Amino acid sequence: MDNRETPVILVVDDEPAIRRFLEKRLLSWHYKVVTAESGSRAMTLIEAQPPEVVLTDLFMPDGDGFELLDHIKKTLPQLPVVVLSGQGERGDVIQALRLGAWDYLYKPIEEASFLQMAIERVLEKARLLKENQAYRKHLEAMVRQKSAQLQDSEKRYRTVAEFTYNWEYWVAPDGEIIYMSPSCERITGYSMETFVRNPMLLRDIIHPEDRDEFNRRLDACHSQKKVFSMDFRITRRDGEERWLGHNCQPVTDEGGNYLGRRCSSRDITYQKEIERDLIRQRQALLDKTFSQAKTNEALKALLDQREIEKRAIEQTMINNLKRYVFPYLDDMEHLKNGESVQDYTRIIRTNIEQLVSPASKSLAGAYQNLTPSEIKVADLIRQGRSTKSIADLLALSPSTVEKHRNKIRKKLNILKQKVNLYTFLNSLT
Repeated sequence: MDNRETPVILVVDDEPAIRRFLEKRLLSWHYKVVTAESGSRAMTLIEAQPPEVVLTDLFMPDGDGFELLDHIKKTLPQLPVVVLSGQGERGDVIQALRLGAWDYLYKPIEEASFLQMAIERVLEKARLLKENQAYRKHLEAMVRQKSAQLQDSEKRYRTVAEFTYNWEYWVAPDGEIIYMSPSCERITGYSMETFVRNPMLLRDIIHPEDRDEFNRRLDACHSQKKVFSMDFRITRRDGEERWLGHNCQPVTDEGGNYLGRRCSSRDITYQKEIERDLIRQRQALLDKTFSQAKTNEALKALLDQREIEKRAIEQTMINNLKRYVFPYLDDMEHLKNGESVQDYTRIIRTNIEQLVSPASKSLAGAYQNLTPSEIKVADLIRQGRSTKSIADLLALSPSTVEKHRNKIRKKLNILKQKVNLYTFLNSLT
């Protein structure tokens, strides 16, 4: 049926008066009406545009109502048909109902409300059947869709599970293996079937040094329903030792019932080797750093010593300048007009050259106990000056210069030795 708002009712009767009566009555009930004088004409109209209800007589000259009922049952079994007949017997009623009639009324119709109620009843039943059919089709479509989704989901799950790189498995509370991924053979060397036949193999391949700790954590996972993670070693079927990074968590249903444990293991042997190399390199770096620290400490001590020596040299230089240079500069400031400064200049130059020479330390050590006046006399003697020249230069008497000479010899421990003072002083440089 189409989506017409006002139901169309097809009236089939060979008597024009009855057709007109029914048409007038149906129009007053706000139905649309189409009429046919025979069963064959009704079939043509139904094929062109099926109505919502068919009201038909059973006995007509040109193809009776039984043929029309049979045709509708075969082509449009859900089209409501109400039989109106004045000649029917009980057997005719039963046959009409068997051929698909929805209701049966006898003519003449004494109460029009009976016909109206029959039409409304079959229309409502047709509506419910239509909705029911649409709902059933919708459910079937949903079932097909969900089935396809489930099949696709299962296919994708299987693809993910079967081709996962890590070793995945699910163990029931009683220890039975529910699922084992094919990666187990790549990691352990044992096939899925081997683990399924011998579930204890899961623990047997664990390295003896790691087995107790693994069992302790696994028991806690069972009893306390806690997740645990652990790195441990296994012995493969070929005897090779491998490291696994293992994660295990409890599996429960919606009601919280324990369904076993879900585990995932990945081969981390390469990472462990890198970790060991990093530890060795770190230790080597620590050792090198410690050695470098010791070297740095030694260098710092050496630099500190050099700094001390530098300051000592600077202080010695200052002291030597004060002893061997500055006094002559002071004397030059007090020279009278006309007196020559050349002798003082030569003395100062000579002393400076001696101070900056590598032998200045020996000379400074030798002069350590001399007075400033004795240092001046010693410098002039070292430069080859005579007693009279020294006396004139220093404005001293020759006897005073001789006294200084004797004191210098005494302080240099050569007082009674046959050693020329000039030669001795120059040997110090």
